[in-house]
Amino acid sequence: MLAPWDILCGVDGFRVDVLWLLIKDDRFRDNPLNPEWKLGDDPGKYQEGRYTQDQPGIHEIVREMRMLLNSYGERVLIGEIYLPIERLVQYYGVTLDGAHLPFNFQFVIMPTWDARDPDSARTTARPKSEGEPRTQS
Repeated sequence: MLAPWDILCGVDGFRVDVLWLLIKDDRFRDNPLNPEWKLGDDPGKYQEGRYTQDQPGIHEIVREMRMLLNSYGERVLIGEIYLPIERLVQYYGVTLDGAHLPFNFQFVIMPTWDARDPDSARTTARPKSEGEPRTQS
């Protein structure tokens, strides 16, 4: 997964996509369907991720990845993780021996608030229209 050759060639670290999905259920069971999903909902939520997301053993793999990077000096391990915040923070590791930076994409969709703005519930991901006044968030 992490290539020491890349590190020896000067790579300063790795960003690991879908870090929380690296391990699947050891019995290869199918995820159950999400009973609350309906047509028009996010297709990614059609199934529950019970057997494919955040599986036991993933934190040990993240620690091993971190140990490998640490053995080469100052390197960084970044993980792309779309999980509720209480599960995401576990990827730092109990003793901060996990990922240096688990991306928290929830900040991208958090509502912003501005007391002067009547549309204060907009999200940070919403682009401004041409000519729309800028507000400070």
